[in-house]
Amino acid sequence: MTTIDNLRDTLRKLKPTGPDGFEGLMAAVLTDITKRTFALASSGSQRGKDGQSVLDEGAIAFEGKLYEDAVAKDQMLSKMTCHRSFIQQHLESEWVLQ
Repeated sequence: MTTIDNLRDTLRKLKPTGPDGFEGLMAAVLTDITKRTFALASSGSQRGKDGQSVLDEGAIAFEGKLYEDAVAKDQMLSKMTCHRSFIQQHLESEWVLQ
């Protein structure tokens, strides 16, 4: 088993949501990389934002999805289209798909 396989297996053991799940990991990683504090959104309707930076009026937002298996390109494009109204409200949007 390769290092990347080990990482995938570890990530798949996380819960998808919450501070101790995949979303919480994404908030922690973004906090470390950007040196900005990120907080998770409350449960319920989040309008495409699982979390956002907190000291700059949410200038950076993220949505984290933890998929068990490969995701087809058309499914990804469909997901992005679902959030079109959110994206159009912002001057710049960046999608990072991994």
